[in-house]
Amino acid sequence: MDRATTSSLERNLDGLQKFTVASNWLAWQPIIALFIRENFGVDTLLTLTAIMYFGVVVAEVPSGWMSDRLGRVITLQVASVLWIIGYIVLMFSAGSFLLIAAGQVLVAAGFATLSGTDVSFHYDTLEALGREDTFEARQSRLKALAYLMVGVSAVVGGAVGLVDLRLAFGLSLIFAIWQLSIALRFTEPPTAAGVETVGFGQALRDCAKHLGDPLLRWIAGYWVAMVVLEHVAHTLSQPYITEALGQSPEDLGATPLVVGILFATFSVVGSMAAAATPAMRARLGFFGLLVGVSVISATIVTTMAVVVALPVALLLVFRSVQGAVGPIVLTAAVAPRVAQNQRATYLSLHSLFGRLSYGSLLLIVGRTVGDSLGDSLNVLSAVSWILVVLVAISWLLTPRTVTSGT
Repeated sequence: MDRATTSSLERNLDGLQKFTVASNWLAWQPIIALFIRENFGVDTLLTLTAIMYFGVVVAEVPSGWMSDRLGRVITLQVASVLWIIGYIVLMFSAGSFLLIAAGQVLVAAGFATLSGTDVSFHYDTLEALGREDTFEARQSRLKALAYLMVGVSAVVGGAVGLVDLRLAFGLSLIFAIWQLSIALRFTEPPTAAGVETVGFGQALRDCAKHLGDPLLRWIAGYWVAMVVLEHVAHTLSQPYITEALGQSPEDLGATPLVVGILFATFSVVGSMAAAATPAMRARLGFFGLLVGVSVISATIVTTMAVVVALPVALLLVFRSVQGAVGPIVLTAAVAPRVAQNQRATYLSLHSLFGRLSYGSLLLIVGRTVGDSLGDSLNVLSAVSWILVVLVAISWLLTPRTVTSGT
């Protein structure tokens, strides 16, 4: 590899830090549920959230295949454009169910397009430089930075939400434009020798073959459970805090700022967890760490279901632990076992089935439980513990020859 190519790939690594900052400025996250609930009930909130997850599902695997077939860089650029359009639609939705749904689908498609491609871009760049063994440590630092930016943007989004909830979308729009400008300067990592591009159907068949590997099969199942577990508390956290503060959807009071501060706090916790991931993995082991963070997620939503009180809401600061730790450990295990031309597609399949499962769960709960926060939390709590038990049992049933090799 010549010096110019090496220099371009090194710039990719520097640019990834800026891209991480821009793509994790999600000032809208602390206010989106409040924004929806201004006009609709909890049941509609769950329905719209489900629509957002289904939007991710529709775009997840095609975007992963596009990343493997057309390149990482163009895919990252497309994700940025989808967010720009989505934020504009949400800013001007004016309480319209259809416009809010459309805006959420565009943002969701952006997340789907980014999912799997950003980490594949990182791994491919390091692989081309012969430094793939540094991926887990480097990805841990990027993940820590991501959570810090989510935290900072949450406080800012909550603060501007006191004036107008739509301002949070405007701030996110500015950073999405910056994100696109960074992606436009990335260099595509070279394709590894002997790697061929394949059609969409063949790509799916090739990915399915990996399920014959016991470890990759367990990871696939865990990834689906993880997506559900790490989101159950998040979806209803904003209406939960509204009730804990004694406020109403019509009179939010200081709720946007309180939610923003709380989101910032759990982002700091997530940043610390991400940075500590290599050390925790060394201490607890691959399976022990992943099962442990699952228990944390289930405990949070169960406590929320038992009592509605602001001190309980403080447990939400640990909601980010599983979402911070899991993807780092799992991706580090998957990437070396999957060919370069399949990585983004394969990782996207994990996210697809996870979000499809969670979106279906929200749709069912929203349609059967109705506008009851307590009943919704009770159902999600029961589902969480069922998933934890299944994860633990599957771990115990996994052959020792597999578990000892992680």
